[in-house]
Amino acid sequence: MEHDSTGVCNSFTELMYIKRDDLREKIIAAADGLTLYLEMKAVVCLERERFE
Repeated sequence: MEHDSTGVCNSFTELMYIKRDDLREKIIAAADGLTLYLEMKAVVCLERERFE
C-alpha cells in the first residue's frame, strides 16, 4: 500500500493545527510506540513544509 506522502503530511499538519489540544491528549494517552510515531511524523511533515 502506497500513500501520497504530501497528502498525508497536509492532512496531519492540518489536524495538528485544528485539533492540537485534542491530539495532544490522545498522544499523551497513547502507548509510547504510537507517541514516538506521531511525534516523528509531525516533525518530518513540518520540517518538509518549512524547507519546500
